[in-house]
Amino acid sequence: MPDTSEEGSDTLKVTDGYLRDFAHDKLRPFLDSLRTDAGRKALQRFQSAAANTMPAPGEYSLLLTGSGTLISSVAALQLAFTNYSKSIETQFVKIEDQINKLILDLENAQILLQNGEDEALKASQLMWLINDVLGGGPGPVH
Repeated sequence: MPDTSEEGSDTLKVTDGYLRDFAHDKLRPFLDSLRTDAGRKALQRFQSAAANTMPAPGEYSLLLTGSGTLISSVAALQLAFTNYSKSIETQFVKIEDQINKLILDLENAQILLQNGEDEALKASQLMWLINDVLGGGPGPVH
């Protein structure tokens, strides 16, 4: 929880501990949940099965009509669904990359704020820190 210890104050104080805790207690579990999501796993299994002519038992690699015969429109639908599921996986990977960058940014910010207890941050360092976190990418630790 953020420190709101001042009497009558609802102001959020972002401390080095708050940044560290947010990165490790909130973002990392969220990232893990993305990687283990049942829906995502099902899409990955479909992609894997569709890439093989003989899918694993219980896996579906083809869309068939009720009679079990393959028709061209179903093949087109299968291809479209396979491409769609691949694009979803690509977006998951992009989200994971951005969250990993945010975690690094928060860790860098935590280090800067922790070091700031010994010496005040220069305005340029603070602006770099704010810009880096909002921009979503790791930057060098000064």
